[in-house]
This record gives sequence, structure tokens and C-alpha cells, in this order.
Amino acid sequence: MTTTVGVEGYTTDGHPLLRPLPEASRVILACGFSGAGFKFAPAIGDVVADLVIDGRTARDVGFLAPDRPLADWPPDALTPA
Repeated sequence: MTTTVGVEGYTTDGHPLLRPLPEASRVILACGFSGAGFKFAPAIGDVVADLVIDGRTARDVGFLAPDRPLADWPPDALTPA
């Protein structure tokens, strides 16, 4: 038997975080993809490449901005009744 330990990264609205760092625009913050986030890897990789190379992307990724309003933690789904 093998066991592993890791950190799961979730936001309260369930969406990951994605944006260039203001002080280093070619460093891209892309995190919070825990759970089934691997399925977004091709699209996120394409967006990150756009941001690094061109400084912008044609895709609407504003809903992934880290400064968006987030719900309180823990979300209702994780709060015992």
C-alpha cells in the first residue's frame, strides 16, 4: 500500500485563479485547480501562453480574476447541518 499527502486548493466559488502578477506581467498566477481541474489544462495552458507571449488573451477569463468577490468560507456545501 502506498499513501500520499498533498494540499488541495479550492476557492469558495469553486473557480480557479488566473492572472498575470502586476509587478511581473510575464509571471502568471494559475492555481486553485484542485479536484477535476486537470481537464482544463489544455485551455489554461493556451491562455497562459497568450498572456506570457502577448500580454493578453482573446478568451474571457475575467471570472477567474483573483480580485473577484468570493463567498465566505466554508461554503454551505461543506458546513454541517
